[in-house]
Amino acid sequence: MNPLLIFLLVTGIVVLIFGILTFAGRTPLGKRSFYFTGIELDKSVMGLAFFFLGMFMVIIFLIEVLGPHFRKEGL
Repeated sequence: MNPLLIFLLVTGIVVLIFGILTFAGRTPLGKRSFYFTGIELDKSVMGLAFFFLGMFMVIIFLIEVLGPHFRKEGL
């Protein structure tokens, strides 16, 4: 297996867990407020953003690993 894919999976899982913890307010990032074009982004928005970024990274890993197996005959 490609080391880049393993790195993508591990990073995706870490970002996913960090997003869940940020959503719950258990990280220092979850206790701060950020502003994007005058709109305040609270902990729930930042947590969801990190969660979906981690999910996206894990899905990319799964597509790369499992994708060629779906093209074979006889599933």
